[in-house]
Amino acid sequence: MNNKEIMPWLTALMLIPALPPGAGAMPETIEPTGTATAESATVGSGVVYPDRTNHRPQPFKDELVEAPLSEAEKARLEALKFPQLPRTSIKKFLKTLPFPKGRPILSRGKLVYLDQAALKETFPNQVFYLLRFPQWPLPLDPPPPLSSNNIFVVSIDQKKGIAAPLTNGEQLKNLMTTSNLRGQSEQDRKRILEAGLYLAQELAQDGMYQFQWNGQALKVSKEGKGSIAQGQIDVIPQGGNSGTLTATARFNESGTLTDFSSKQNLQEGMRPICQSTKLLDLDPIVRKMAEKDLLIMGRRAQEYLMWQREQVSPALKEAIDRIWVRIQTENR
Repeated sequence: MNNKEIMPWLTALMLIPALPPGAGAMPETIEPTGTATAESATVGSGVVYPDRTNHRPQPFKDELVEAPLSEAEKARLEALKFPQLPRTSIKKFLKTLPFPKGRPILSRGKLVYLDQAALKETFPNQVFYLLRFPQWPLPLDPPPPLSSNNIFVVSIDQKKGIAAPLTNGEQLKNLMTTSNLRGQSEQDRKRILEAGLYLAQELAQDGMYQFQWNGQALKVSKEGKGSIAQGQIDVIPQGGNSGTLTATARFNESGTLTDFSSKQNLQEGMRPICQSTKLLDLDPIVRKMAEKDLLIMGRRAQEYLMWQREQVSPALKEAIDRIWVRIQTENR
């Protein structure tokens, strides 16, 4: 081909308008988890088209979410005249622990005041708080001495700060047996047992159990020169959950608590794993199974669903909203 033949082709190519940057790029797909691989402007047919708006990431700060004091908590603190809020003391303690940087752990925890009559009567100069971290779909990994369930015992005298929280049955036993608890009457001994059993329940809770007291199992009987108190909490059989929590308290002849033990025999039922991320799965059988699991768990899955809702695509967020409406409407 000579120069005269080539020139018309070159002129035609120069007249073709240039494509804008990224115009020929392939759209990004949604991950199997339902989380979009990029900020999206349009969702449809399993495809997410990138949103070209520049988003500046906000600096991440992992700290406990502030919660208002309940009326019961306010009344208790005012009655005991605490020098400073126990919540403040607990936060100071948490700041001494080596939480990993850039990972949401503290911000996912919940600190709640334990308002229970037997606790207040058994420990008149102390208040109890529970710091619980979600265990589903995956347990978090708070630094030692913390665990998933942490019970802080805060005394009026906080000159030495607060102690590490209770996280297991052995530590609970130590609290009960070193607090000089005395039950002069049978009713007093039942109350002491109830306080210990209530704390054992909070240490066993994974956020998905529902418990009920077994009044018939609560009894006090003679044992040598002293006495023994026994009690039981039953798991409400829902969603495959079952089992019991039991506790035993021994008192000497003067009514002083000398031994306390608790035992759990719990069977886990349905738990949140990845069901919410499968609500839009291409396989209708998988979608049906995910819906069924979430309906079985019902309101117990609320925390999991709301957490997942904040980090998925708009389409999957709508699907989570629909299943939550069903849970409420059908009173599950």
